[in-house]
Amino acid sequence: MKVFAISDPHLALSAPYRAGEPPQTYKPMDIFGPHWLDYYGALYVNWRQIVEPEDAVLLPGDVSWAMTLPETVHDFEYLAALPGRIIIVKGNHDYWWQSISQVRAALPPNCQALQHSSVIVGNRAVCGSRGWLTPDHPDYCASEDDKIYARELLRLRMALEEGQKSGLPLVALTHYPPLSQQNAKNDVLALLKEFSVEMCVYGHIHGLAAKNTLEGLHHGIEFVNASCDRLNFMPRLLWEG
Repeated sequence: MKVFAISDPHLALSAPYRAGEPPQTYKPMDIFGPHWLDYYGALYVNWRQIVEPEDAVLLPGDVSWAMTLPETVHDFEYLAALPGRIIIVKGNHDYWWQSISQVRAALPPNCQALQHSSVIVGNRAVCGSRGWLTPDHPDYCASEDDKIYARELLRLRMALEEGQKSGLPLVALTHYPPLSQQNAKNDVLALLKEFSVEMCVYGHIHGLAAKNTLEGLHHGIEFVNASCDRLNFMPRLLWEG
């Protein structure tokens, strides 16, 4: 099997998706740039070209613009038509995300949600949690963010502890990047190092020209920004096995 990653599709389908036809959406993404034109078609074709049914795809958040679970129906139909096992975590725009039990009940059969838990994917344990802005980020506001940051740090620890029990190498799956700058240090990085995480896959940061996005090997950890517009809407191969 092969394991891929792609993040932040920001689906907003208002009707069933028909391959080869313009999608009907309530929030067009091309307002963020021409590279988002017909990205539904590009993602659909690219995904189906390289992902096989026995493969897995890590999708770290911002799955849908929907505000409620019922509004995700056509977005989930779109995901259900894609091959492979899809592992997701919550993104900052996933307002439809209710309790984890409600989310899991609503997702199509090929999708699996992680909140502060882990799952075996091939020969690794994938440990998922949303994350949050880190204190090294310029927009971090202690009075507003400290409580959420501490909660998300605890959830990530819970996920890593669960994954560690498998005895397999650990992969962290978060929506927010664990660091805002390459040379920054914070409690998230300390946690990843404490559990000897070998790879951290995240999204949230868009655009090829985005500054301070963390890619490649740093602090002994392989960092992957999987936002779909950075990958030209082509799932990125992470490992095989």
